Amino acid sequence: GGSEDLWVLGSHALNVMQFLGGELESCFATLHEKGQRVTKEHVKPGNEGLGPLAGDRVDAIYRFKSGVTGFFGSQRAAGGSPSRFGVRVLGSKGLIDIPSGYGRPLTMLKDPLWGSASTKATWQTITSNGVDKPETLKAVDYEGALPVCVQDLREAIEKDRQPLCSMYEARTCTEMILAVFESHRVGKPVSLPLENRDQNALDLL
Repeated sequence: GGSEDLWVLGSHALNVMQFLGGELESCFATLHEKGQRVTKEHVKPGNEGLGPLAGDRVDAIYRFKSGVTGFFGSQRAAGGSPSRFGVRVLGSKGLIDIPSGYGRPLTMLKDPLWGSASTKATWQTITSNGVDKPETLKAVDYEGALPVCVQDLREAIEKDRQPLCSMYEARTCTEMILAVFESHRVGKPVSLPLENRDQNALDLL
């Protein structure tokens, strides 16, 4: 939960947000630790070589140049069983839930009120074959995803193209994470690309 989750699993959600939203414009975020706004006293070395970390709660709003707004939130020990990890897309005609994991079906609700008490809409399943079509993938999650990643990398080398998720998407995702720390440090939205490119903002608190 919190900043560690932002790095470790949140990066996957941010990558999906980037894929759907396009080029980023700004980020506005806050960090809290046990209900208190994070200060330099809260900063400690993160697990898994993540560098300085602080905050058991993250609230971040991203603005995309396309006009889309994205929200990321994570709070340690806030429950969530079964897992709520994934991305929810809210649109003018309804919503789509994108769960984490390769090959897992998406669900769609064609309701512009996003599931209010008055809705008569029903949830529909989206598989790799389309809406309400049976799934024919035989392998999901890591078992299914890793061969696809290897095949894409091989084709990228053979055809001299970028992988579908290249180092450029990885760089942008990393910047989305660091923008959270920078916005918290300065107490206001920060533009992307970031001006501070020399130090982790948590070290500057």
